[in-house]
Amino acid sequence: MPHPEKPDMRIEPGLVIVDSTEDLLSAWCPAPFGVLRKRYLSAWHYLMYMKAMRLQLYGTADRIVAIASLDDLPALEAPMLQVDQGRWLQEAWSDMDLANWRKFSDNPDMAELLLGTGSQLIVSTTHPDTFWSAPALTEGQSLHNKLTWIRRNTEGISLMRTRDRIAASRAPGPAPRSIGEPKSLQTLIEDCVEWDPEFSYVMEKTYWEWVDEVRAAPRAEIIDTLHAFMRKKYWDVDIDHPLHFELVQWVRSVLEFELPEDPALGRGGQRP
Repeated sequence: MPHPEKPDMRIEPGLVIVDSTEDLLSAWCPAPFGVLRKRYLSAWHYLMYMKAMRLQLYGTADRIVAIASLDDLPALEAPMLQVDQGRWLQEAWSDMDLANWRKFSDNPDMAELLLGTGSQLIVSTTHPDTFWSAPALTEGQSLHNKLTWIRRNTEGISLMRTRDRIAASRAPGPAPRSIGEPKSLQTLIEDCVEWDPEFSYVMEKTYWEWVDEVRAAPRAEIIDTLHAFMRKKYWDVDIDHPLHFELVQWVRSVLEFELPEDPALGRGGQRP
């Protein structure tokens, strides 16, 4: 846990709370890394560069990437708030994920810290009352009550996704399967949903073979497995995550049925 000696550090069982721009897990914490031959001083530095690029403020983007100190960043951020944020907000999730992936990949000590959080829920309170963080909580409120910050905590969710990705990259490769050995429905669905035609070694023919195997399973079992997959990806924390929508679209277009809402997600089974 970063800075455990801080007197204002909030710790609750099962939670890791990112509560300061100084916390090593925070996107605002200085942690240099590179992306496509450019050097960034922190994850937030990269996010603000990408924000300027997506808003087509190319001069601002050039000034942002050229700063020598993070102290120079707020002055360049301010004018961007006067521009419609819609185009950037559509991509903010993926930009945050890439920023965290590069940050922790290029800073091994920080990656060990992130992996050390295990399976605990990571909640950001660094910038309350924004979609990046949980809102400010009054005395007696608990972060265990997700209803106080559902649909927020973008930073925390991205950190958990990055933690899973780093752990997966370090895991030993799967043992070779015997010819004809079947995959479980869960593995088939995860492999299909996460298959990337640009980066995956899986050929398209194999992908569609997997899809056919999924389609052959009982519908109720497919739905239960999809819901379990969604919960595994922290969509119980923010059911409006873009990947949730992408999964629903994948089911509709590939499996050719409408995925019912998961009663375990949202507010008492209702979408917020």
